[in-house]
Amino acid sequence: MRLFFSIALIGLFTSFSAQETLTYPYNPDGNDDGAIASPDLLDILGVYGNAFTPTEILIDGAGLAEVINQIQAIIIELQDEINTLQLQNQWPSFVNGHLIIPGADLWGANLSFANLTFANLTGAELVYAYLSNANLYGTNLSFANLQVANLTGADLSNADLSNADLYGANLTGVTWTGAYINGCTGCNCVDEDGDNYCD
Repeated sequence: MRLFFSIALIGLFTSFSAQETLTYPYNPDGNDDGAIASPDLLDILGVYGNAFTPTEILIDGAGLAEVINQIQAIIIELQDEINTLQLQNQWPSFVNGHLIIPGADLWGANLSFANLTFANLTGAELVYAYLSNANLYGTNLSFANLQVANLTGADLSNADLSNADLYGANLTGVTWTGAYINGCTGCNCVDEDGDNYCD
């Protein structure tokens, strides 16, 4: 990934140098013939004794500072793209701060008091997992296997529990409000209006 970034950066600077016209604030080669000779001294004598105030280097009429800011913006944009690509290839990964590990094997994992809000745990194996007092608000647990898991005091508000299996799980003190339970096995929350959402 660093090689890709280095190549992109070299290409960026090469494109600048190949296409842009550089205007230097002071050039001792007054006639631009590639040599500093006696005709160039006439230019120097014309300003001899005056105060020297350097001006900014221009690249196609734009100041060097402006060009550097543009390059930095491009580098930041490229780095963001690289970070996104790295996140997509990581396991587990995080997108916008939310954990994504679909199909994860977390059999017997100790996730007590864990903050897993809005995590994507679709199809995860959480058999015998310890999720007591875990914050699972808005978590996607569809098709997850939570058999005999300890969910004591867990917050499952607004979680997606569709087709999840909670057979034999300890559900003492679980908060269910707004959880989607269509096809859920063992979800014992109250659904008075039959809309597959816990009341």
